[in-house]
Amino acid sequence: MHSNGTETSRANNIRISLLAALFVPIPALHPLLIPFIGPPSHLLWWVYVVPVALMSYTFGARWAAFATLAGVLLLITGERLFGYGYGTPATWETTLSLATALAITLLLIAVLSAYAGHAAHKLRRSAFTHPLTQLPNRRQLEAEVATALKRSRRNHAILFLDIDDFDAINYSLGYGAGDRVLIEIAARLQQCLQTGEKLAHLAGDKFAVYRSFDDWTELDALVQRLREALLQPLKIDDMELRAVSAGIGIASNANTNSPETLSQNAGTALSHAKQSGRSGLSVFNQSMQEEAGNRLSILNDLSTAIEQGQLSNHYQPIHDARNGDIVGVEALVRWQHPEKGSISPGEFIPLSEQAGLIGKLGRVVMLQALDDFSHWRREGLFKGTRFLNINVSPLQLLDPGFSEELEQAARQRDLEPELVVIEITETAMMQSEQVSLQVLEKLSLRGFRVAIDDFGSGYSSLNYLHKLPVRVLKIDRLLVEQIDNKDQVTLIKPIVEIARSLGLEVIAEGVENREQRDQLKLMGADFLQGFHLSRPMPSADLIARFTREERGGTLTRRNQISTVT
Repeated sequence: MHSNGTETSRANNIRISLLAALFVPIPALHPLLIPFIGPPSHLLWWVYVVPVALMSYTFGARWAAFATLAGVLLLITGERLFGYGYGTPATWETTLSLATALAITLLLIAVLSAYAGHAAHKLRRSAFTHPLTQLPNRRQLEAEVATALKRSRRNHAILFLDIDDFDAINYSLGYGAGDRVLIEIAARLQQCLQTGEKLAHLAGDKFAVYRSFDDWTELDALVQRLREALLQPLKIDDMELRAVSAGIGIASNANTNSPETLSQNAGTALSHAKQSGRSGLSVFNQSMQEEAGNRLSILNDLSTAIEQGQLSNHYQPIHDARNGDIVGVEALVRWQHPEKGSISPGEFIPLSEQAGLIGKLGRVVMLQALDDFSHWRREGLFKGTRFLNINVSPLQLLDPGFSEELEQAARQRDLEPELVVIEITETAMMQSEQVSLQVLEKLSLRGFRVAIDDFGSGYSSLNYLHKLPVRVLKIDRLLVEQIDNKDQVTLIKPIVEIARSLGLEVIAEGVENREQRDQLKLMGADFLQGFHLSRPMPSADLIARFTREERGGTLTRRNQISTVT
């Protein structure tokens, strides 16, 4: 694995040694050239010594140092045999002076060589460790795994860990704070390991753990220890971050004895785990390779799709729970691939988040929704509309320029900020309550309103709602799907009651049948959304429906547009 670097280093040393050897005859030949160039200066030999000494320091070539020594010795010999100038015999004082200079030169070479050796050691160390945490890096990990695979007949496994939503920490707290979080995480992971388990820092917020094992229960126990190590809240710069979670991908040497392939398989398993959300766990199998190839193909095409306008919004109506009137719509992004056909948002949106494309994707959806909304208003539709809800990702929300861009886009379309409501998922809100509060208050000061999406997904508490500038609560579809369960009814009803007591409007999404609709209406939900009521449709179809209902007098004066990427 390192042979190429070693051979290159040896070749460089040989070249420098040959170059240094060219300097050796100069001192010996100099006395013969005295009749032509005149008496030499005592500084002349420094012109020879210094370059060779510097080459010795820079390249670590021992032969360069030997060439320096040999050259100076020849210089002294030449002075003794031929005289110092024009045939005048050299004095012992001259010889002593040259000998002193030689000693100083040798000392200089020794010091420079020692310093070069220390620098080379640091360079070699940096090549195998991560500069932030000083943990072994991927190169060192794979070297150790290669050795273990050759020496031991036991099973071997690599676990890749990727901290969930770490970019949000960097964007909100700054990269310096993010580095301190990584150092603390590395320390916690290191402390939970047992003998024979080795931790590595791959890059950014990605870590790896290697161990040999006899039974898979040993890996289960390792995963449990790793997760428990991340449970305790982190306090960074007087700001507390709630329990950190991580996606984990596992690969064993069942199908390979190559450390590089083992790492690649662990990375593939990690990518699969991240698709299932926070704290995902996945063990590599061969089918994942094909899935990974498909994901890579989609990801490569997604950037082109964003640039070429292949993405579009469909709109699903939101209904008044009391009378069934349309009170708003939710914009759902769609991708019609020119070769693969329709690609599900559930497939390409998570990939866009992993690849850092969610900002561009979200911006396309946001601007198109604003354009459509503005167009509807100019055409005389939604005359009584008050609000436009835009659901953004955490990375969009924490982008320092997001609020300014949103404000400018609304102004350009003659939409007042109070017409726009920012939806943020409950998961994003709970990444850092204090950070979310700061960002949302900033948006609120600019005149925008705030809604919490997917509420009830399991991360939050109703206790903090009064602290946030929230005006709308959207109950998670998973709760609605299980509304026939008495436990779910017991959970949804208090959510609605507390929300109403705080002056919040409640939207229940995922309504798929009449029974769900009726129960949510009895519980006091304000608005309902789901296939039972209306399916998503293109803007043209929605305009036609708005027109028919307005003519029929059923379009309410209070309308609400909700966009979700």
